[in-house]
Amino acid sequence: MTKTVLITGAGRGIGRQMVLQYLAKGAKVIACARTVSDLDDLVAKGAEAYPLEVTDLDAINALKASLGDRPIDVLINNAGIIGPERQAVGDMDIDGWRQTMEVNVFAPYRVSEALVDNVAASDHRTIVMLSSQMGSIELSTSSDRFIYRTSKAALNQVMNCLAIEWKPRGIRVISTHPGWVSTDMGGSAAPVTPAESAAGLIAVAEGVTDTSSGRFWNYDGKEMPW
Repeated sequence: MTKTVLITGAGRGIGRQMVLQYLAKGAKVIACARTVSDLDDLVAKGAEAYPLEVTDLDAINALKASLGDRPIDVLINNAGIIGPERQAVGDMDIDGWRQTMEVNVFAPYRVSEALVDNVAASDHRTIVMLSSQMGSIELSTSSDRFIYRTSKAALNQVMNCLAIEWKPRGIRVISTHPGWVSTDMGGSAAPVTPAESAAGLIAVAEGVTDTSSGRFWNYDGKEMPW
């Protein structure tokens, strides 16, 4: 049976590459972005496009209503932001911190909660959170990007709680580190291309098992420390 994959933040970067690569594999892809016109070329290649502002609960509910009971094999919460310019102790943008948590933590939770029945109705029953190595407490050796780091650490705990909560339903939930990727967020100096990251993340998502659920994985398939 052909997999159905839903990807948030599909208009650019890693999300766009995952759409393209899943389409090349023959999957049915539901691509979501704030500006649906950003997805026009992906629609031309076979994707379905839906508008989604991930911080807008009404927009999430509208997406759920549009999808109805349709099964979703793989739900990829890719949408995220790096946060505001001021992220230093003593010079912290608190309002920007709140907004970053809205996008990077509350939104993936809300999208997952809204679509959990769709995921449960599928064969693969997988939810993937796009986290970051910068959310690993064990690997932290710097306080730069303070806000971004805290949001991804929180997202990892959201993932862990959902993996526990939904295990009886056969749903597997993981966090992933996409690598340091040459996107608008990662910058041009990053060593990993969006295509390389997307290929690795797809392989990780395709290989999820009950045992690997509730854990944090690098895009190359290696487990990440908390």
